[in-house]
Amino acid sequence: MKLATDAKIFTAEHEEIGNLNRFVLNPLTKAVTHIVFERGGLLNKKEYVLPMEWVDRVTEEGVYLRVLPIELDELPFFEDEKYVVTDERAMLDNEYIRADPGLRMHYYYPPASVTPFGGAPDVVRGGVGGGQGIRREYEENIPDNTVALKEGAKVWSQDAKHVGDIEKIFIDPQANKATHLLITKGLLTKVRKLVPVDWVETIYEDRVNLVLREELIDNLPEYQEKED
Repeated sequence: MKLATDAKIFTAEHEEIGNLNRFVLNPLTKAVTHIVFERGGLLNKKEYVLPMEWVDRVTEEGVYLRVLPIELDELPFFEDEKYVVTDERAMLDNEYIRADPGLRMHYYYPPASVTPFGGAPDVVRGGVGGGQGIRREYEENIPDNTVALKEGAKVWSQDAKHVGDIEKIFIDPQANKATHLLITKGLLTKVRKLVPVDWVETIYEDRVNLVLREELIDNLPEYQEKED
């Protein structure tokens, strides 16, 4: 089974519902537990997470799912957003909280008017915004000890050389375990190499580190797609 970044996702009824943009895997066992797909336009893009058990087959057209046990709108988001109080005094000076004391709790979801596009406090990921005493945080809906490997994550050799970007991940369909990474390097002329996951040392969301030096990766034969 070959899962490609940006592959189209289809329901069992051949309805296109989005594009794959992350693989969720355990860095130690290399087991692929979930996939993440996005749908919607630039301003209303949303990311949803699906367990690998829902994948029925992978074709040249994309990834086909089994019958969804729930409606699409009920799928879990990849990330849940929450607001955390970091400064009680600053929070009490927040005009939105003064108007509604019920918001005075440790974790809260702001009213619809308190959004980045509707006069919200200036809250950003990992930082306190506008002296409001509130920080926006994100919690990923994936299993513990897994990583959501991003589309196009960079691959680095042991000697800290960028040797390519992830294009596809090859998975043993029986065990749902990653076996190889297909990496691509170059702009106009792309060179593709197939790298066994046994050569992977560490995995992060946007980076994969290998245990081999650049020279050994460059000496790998160029990957040629086999015709079915």
